[in-house]
Amino acid sequence: MNTATLNQIVSFLNTNPRNRLIILKNKNESDFLFTDIGFELATALKNSTQNKQVSMLASDALEGIINQSEKTHPLIGKYVALTNIGILMEDALKINVPTFLNSNSQNRSFLLKWDGELSDPLLYFLSKENGKTINLKGISHIITYEV
Repeated sequence: MNTATLNQIVSFLNTNPRNRLIILKNKNESDFLFTDIGFELATALKNSTQNKQVSMLASDALEGIINQSEKTHPLIGKYVALTNIGILMEDALKINVPTFLNSNSQNRSFLLKWDGELSDPLLYFLSKENGKTINLKGISHIITYEV
């Protein structure tokens, strides 16, 4: 990650925002250790056979994965960095993604590697035409770009 991008993130965090959500549209995020939430959650749920239980199991597993993924960065402090978040939008899991992002970004920096399209405050999983939309309205956030 280049110095300008890291400085942009630190400046945002120094404003003491209500949420510490950081959307990364970067090619190189080597400053942070990312958790592949899609892989981790799918692994945790692989033996779930009944749809009635899947959403409850997913909620519990997700909480555990997030807690285990917390790291510390010398400039931004405690953080969780996630990649491959498409699984969170699976209807069977019944996860309200904006609520999930809101609650997890209040007490620590919450970084999201975003490969989809975006038009602040909207994140489009896959594309505007063929994906799901996450509305970040009401969630303090920053979007960083680096090529």
